[in-house]
Amino acid sequence: MDVGDAKESASADEARAKPHAALRTCVGCGESDLRAHMLRLVADPSGERIVVDWKGALPGRGASLHPRFPCVQRACTRGRIERALRLGARPSVEGQSLDAQALSASLRKGMERRVETMLGRACASAKAVIGFEPGKECVQEGAAQLVILAEDAALRVQEFGRKIAAVFGVPTLSFGRLARLGQLCSRSEVGMITVIDETLAAEIRLSIEGTWQLSEVA
Repeated sequence: MDVGDAKESASADEARAKPHAALRTCVGCGESDLRAHMLRLVADPSGERIVVDWKGALPGRGASLHPRFPCVQRACTRGRIERALRLGARPSVEGQSLDAQALSASLRKGMERRVETMLGRACASAKAVIGFEPGKECVQEGAAQLVILAEDAALRVQEFGRKIAAVFGVPTLSFGRLARLGQLCSRSEVGMITVIDETLAAEIRLSIEGTWQLSEVA
């Protein structure tokens, strides 16, 4: 079973386990999936610009879309987004004509901002542990739900991250650089953030993986 099949199977299993979970159909690939695994696109009041409804609260018709570049490509062909939103003309995104490259870049930037916001709130609300030694202890005690490593973290931190994935079974992802993670945590530099809240960890993981899958080479 490849990665794509595994994810589809996991989504189906999750939907069966939660019979009231909201399902949506991707405007790109046409497959049904949990709402939490998709982004909702809406048009602004003028109908000329596409925006992402990050909180799921904007009025009007919406188009659900997997944060995957192949889905974005399909959604931007043959007027699929326009039909889903019932628009009369081709809309724009971030001031550019709507196409796969412009939309995926906009979605990727938005998801990166979303991850940064969630990480900052996690650190501020004690839902995450900051730093290598506290994070290491948290992992060994079984409290860690997700480990975030800075892309330019020290070698020992990167090696421990790989060990976590292999030995402790804790999801470990790379995101941001030392200085940026430090800003989010009100520190000069941070190489490792360990999220201990299960729900928040799942949301952060989905968003980070979404930024990867929105790359043209994903």
